[in-house]
Amino acid sequence: MSVYKFCILLLCHWFCFAQENGCDLPVVENGKIAQYYYVFKKFYFPMKEGKKLSLSCAAGYSTQSGKQEEQITCKGVAWEPASLCFKKCIKPSLNHGNVHNPKDSYKFLERAHYSCLEGYVTVSGNQTEEVQCLANGWSSQPECHQISDGCEAPRLYNGHYTTTKRAFHVKEILQYQCDEGYGTPSGRTADETECLLRGWSSVPQCTKQSCKELQPVQNGGFYPVKAMYVDRDVVQFFCTEGYILRDSELIQCYSFGWYPEPPSCEEKSNKCPPPPRPAHIILLTDPAVHRNGDSARYECDYNYMLIGSEEIYCENGRWTAPPSCVELKEKLKCAPPPYVENGEVMLQAEVYYSGDRVNFQCAEGYEIQGSSEIICKMGKWPEPPKCKAKSDFCQIPPPLTNGELIDLPSLSYKNSESVEYRCKSYHLMEGPKTVNCTHGKWTELPTCLEPCTVSVDLMRQRNLELKWSFEMDTYFLHGDMIEFVCKDDLDMSEHPEGLKGMCQRGNIRYPTCSRKDKLNACGPPPLVKNGRVLAPQENYESGSSAVYMCSEHHFLNGSNTVQCSDGDWDHPPTCIEPCVLSKEEMERNQIRLRWSFDNKDYFYHGEYIEFLCIDGHENTSPTIMFSLRAQCSDGQIKYPKCVLRAR
Repeated sequence: MSVYKFCILLLCHWFCFAQENGCDLPVVENGKIAQYYYVFKKFYFPMKEGKKLSLSCAAGYSTQSGKQEEQITCKGVAWEPASLCFKKCIKPSLNHGNVHNPKDSYKFLERAHYSCLEGYVTVSGNQTEEVQCLANGWSSQPECHQISDGCEAPRLYNGHYTTTKRAFHVKEILQYQCDEGYGTPSGRTADETECLLRGWSSVPQCTKQSCKELQPVQNGGFYPVKAMYVDRDVVQFFCTEGYILRDSELIQCYSFGWYPEPPSCEEKSNKCPPPPRPAHIILLTDPAVHRNGDSARYECDYNYMLIGSEEIYCENGRWTAPPSCVELKEKLKCAPPPYVENGEVMLQAEVYYSGDRVNFQCAEGYEIQGSSEIICKMGKWPEPPKCKAKSDFCQIPPPLTNGELIDLPSLSYKNSESVEYRCKSYHLMEGPKTVNCTHGKWTELPTCLEPCTVSVDLMRQRNLELKWSFEMDTYFLHGDMIEFVCKDDLDMSEHPEGLKGMCQRGNIRYPTCSRKDKLNACGPPPLVKNGRVLAPQENYESGSSAVYMCSEHHFLNGSNTVQCSDGDWDHPPTCIEPCVLSKEEMERNQIRLRWSFDNKDYFYHGEYIEFLCIDGHENTSPTIMFSLRAQCSDGQIKYPKCVLRAR
């Protein structure tokens, strides 16, 4: 084989391998990606070459390029740039010293130099020092300490010293212990500090520990490994070769502790294949691979009788013996369907046989509890549903755009119960943070008002420059005023009080520096179906902009901001209608919702809905991945279809 052919085969092998493997779920410390990527990890990952993810750093952290949010791209089997968030380093505030060539903030790996006044020294005891911005902040906190021949023990909260002595000579050691639930800066319960010429080597302090220490994982491990974990820290677990994780791969630290519980590692040999499926038998449990100790339940097709145990178990990688189904010679008759108080059977028959099914409906003012359909099996009806008076319970609280619930949600809430929301970093909350359950409905959600960043392109179009250059990468809160100046040789006479733009929900209303030849103004912005303009005006100067907002549940497609340019408006966005779930279509296609949280009034454009076949029916396209998964598109849902299972 020629060298050329060998190289081609090698490259092909590498490319195919990369395509097959793709990029795994990135581990983001001090940041996050959208939560649904964690929930549906098996669907999204490994992600294909060229796919992008939006990485968002926590408040006070930024990517290596200094941004709060950045897109990372799958290149082969790795993400580029790396999914890392670094602590921002702000300009040191020095007493008794000076920073050389100071900046308002420093990016990862940038350096700063500072010097101390006479009679004061740096952290290392020198007159001048260089510090570097590292992943967790400055390599050493820039400080100037007065030269002294002794130290005084500072006041210690949530802990105590091991001695009553309060004055210490240079080189003496002070030991201290933290109270239960609190820890030292290094994550221990006790620590010590040394008296130096510049003061204490480290300031004694005890801070609250948010989450308990993670125990070592037998036959596995986790990362990142830290002495102390605080609220919102995420930890990823892994197992050594020959072992697999049992339970969630990712856990998160909350104010109440870890959720979910840390997983464990078990031998692969303990895994069982999908449960056996003898003829005329119906598997009632999830057919996915099971682990040691798990069980699978069966029942027979109609007019077949179960012989053996209806439940089998996974034991050391093998299933116990499954039951069999024997055909009955005659159809078994069933008694009339059971009575349901405040309900009735729809479309009654004179005689019922095994395999027949009936549907119940409740009287007005009542709602069904349990499945509305029951099936007669082996001549007997199962327990029917119940009709209960409509309650005041609320379902899972609705999601908040640019915000989240402070605590994990419950499946239902009683009347007058409440939940509390918070907004993302740099987002201002408008409205009450507490939302109440009132007679089955949640009170109005607050609004998280988006921050703004300046656009170089928009400033260029309006002949503007920032008055303060250090604000270029700054986040401006809703309502903040940003100061601008005109570029050279441009008319500023129309703005005697200075050029200012206001941040309004993520958009800056930029002023304009006029040229000598006045440009045409615009009338009202174009109308958008199911949308409106925020703070509309009759006339807009050239260079000014208007912001659109869609009606509730509608999806905004395109930019929410349009600009007036010499009398003409940019092309406006569209507001795409939501989808309404049709119970009639679901019944017609013999399907039901897979997840209870999908039982809601509206689905946004682009949202997915998952379904299951009702009992006794099967998917018409079992080989197609996610064939029982539909997407809301332009207000329409294309429902999947199930048919009666062949006997």
